[in-house]
Amino acid sequence: MRDNLWRSPARGAVPADHSARRHLADCHSADDRRVGIVSRTVTQHRIYLGGPHPTLAAADAHRHWHERHSRIAPGLPRLRGYVQNRPLQEWWGVFPYTTCAESWYGSREAEVESYSSAYYRDVVVVDEARFIDRDASWTSPVTRTELVRPGPRTSRRVLAFGALPEDAAACAAPGRLELLHLHRAPPGESSPVILSFWTDDAESARAAVAGVTGTACVVRPVAIVEPAWE
Repeated sequence: MRDNLWRSPARGAVPADHSARRHLADCHSADDRRVGIVSRTVTQHRIYLGGPHPTLAAADAHRHWHERHSRIAPGLPRLRGYVQNRPLQEWWGVFPYTTCAESWYGSREAEVESYSSAYYRDVVVVDEARFIDRDASWTSPVTRTELVRPGPRTSRRVLAFGALPEDAAACAAPGRLELLHLHRAPPGESSPVILSFWTDDAESARAAVAGVTGTACVVRPVAIVEPAWE
């Protein structure tokens, strides 16, 4: 399990003797660093799950993420897209993570440069430690987005971490349906796939969550920096 965590030296703090590149290695494994080369993708797409802060109330953590971190993250060098997938309030305390975010870079090299920057080390990491537990968080590159059914991106999105391809049958209502193929499976799951179902209908979203495999919830996707969606 520990190999799947988005690790930091100590609650997001970077010791003075850690270089930016060393800190990047702590946050992203060697396997992650090879992904951009192996896949030869033009765009580097990554998804994150932020673990609950050990002392901060859920409402305060979500407020900080929505209102403050949304202004900080766009300052990352060479960032081309940033989306906050905000769990609806009914899922707070049910979904085991506080935050779910996606980032896009033009290349793996651009992403490495961004995470090696002083801004990431001194501003982003420090702020994250204020509202999530970085030691209980996880990240993986998205190696491929498979479009199962076309449709618009809407106000609600079901995300099922560790889903199976056959779970698409649980999303019978109209709506865009995708399978996000990951480099590594989410914590506690064996399947390296996220099912992504877009719908405006609350009941259809709840029905999809009830019918899919894995760890799922309904989120409100907010594009802070509009990405070049796959």
